[in-house]
Amino acid sequence: MLTVGTYFRRFGPRGFIAGMLLFMGDFFGFFLHSAVTMSDLGWLAAEVGVGLLVAIAVRFALFYPRAAKALARTQRSYTARARKVASLALELFDNPEHSERQVQHLQQRLVRLNEAALMIDAQLGDASAIADGSSAQRLHQRLFDVELALTNMARFAQVMSSLDLPPSQSEQVRGALFDLVAGDSGGAKAHATTLRAELRATTAVPAGDDGTVIVVLHRFAGSVIDLADAIAEWTSLGASTGEQGTFQPAVLLFGGWLPGSTQVSAAASLEPGHRFGDRASLAPYTRTAIQMGVAVGAESLRASCVRRVRLRFAATRTQFAAPLRHETRQW
Repeated sequence: MLTVGTYFRRFGPRGFIAGMLLFMGDFFGFFLHSAVTMSDLGWLAAEVGVGLLVAIAVRFALFYPRAAKALARTQRSYTARARKVASLALELFDNPEHSERQVQHLQQRLVRLNEAALMIDAQLGDASAIADGSSAQRLHQRLFDVELALTNMARFAQVMSSLDLPPSQSEQVRGALFDLVAGDSGGAKAHATTLRAELRATTAVPAGDDGTVIVVLHRFAGSVIDLADAIAEWTSLGASTGEQGTFQPAVLLFGGWLPGSTQVSAAASLEPGHRFGDRASLAPYTRTAIQMGVAVGAESLRASCVRRVRLRFAATRTQFAAPLRHETRQW
């Protein structure tokens, strides 16, 4: 049943659900066939029907799937993660002697930010999630502009923590990061613009410096300005509609979540080996069904062997224990 149910994945989500129902029906039937008679099936059907009606009522009355609201929730999650990245960048900038663990924490937050961006990108493929007057292609572009600018800004802030910056420039950097943490992208842009103006007014490179400080500060200011502009356009969901056709996202969600390496594994499963007998080119559902059948068959064989060994051991112990009890009684 597991092998057949797994193979049903070839028919898409409906086949996947059918395979689950097939296995669960066989599983419960195996354990309940001696306790449930034919006269009890009516009550079981009634209970299943009541449960189904309650599930449908709760689903469509309280948790009706609305793509626009799901996109808005993911947007809020993305914004919160972006603020966390800015907060960690501010901590690294204020602490020149930061540890490697703090740097790794920032990298983890950047990975989570990318995961949220991919989830939003997948939701943009649903036309009902996009507000009127918005463009999915434009939102897709601005979304990854935000991620790129935020990633660059965090890395530049980490580098600047070890540089000897003038007090005025250091205050502008700190003010920009603080405004991003507070969600004030306009204030962060103002600090970055002021910082860029100060850098343009500076004509001489500081003594003992090869220009790295000015380059990093210029790029930091540019990243903050790009980030503020991208956030202002992306969060408004009001980009111009100039595209034709349906937007095709780069990723697909499974149950509302990222599927991990499913698509990559599926593509690799269809590729033949480079040598004879290396591997067979099989569809993912066929390969998984074979693996499931072999695994379950091996486990069943192991359980059967263990049961036989236990029964033989129990019989041997009983055979030797009977004369011993008899001699003990005689003594």
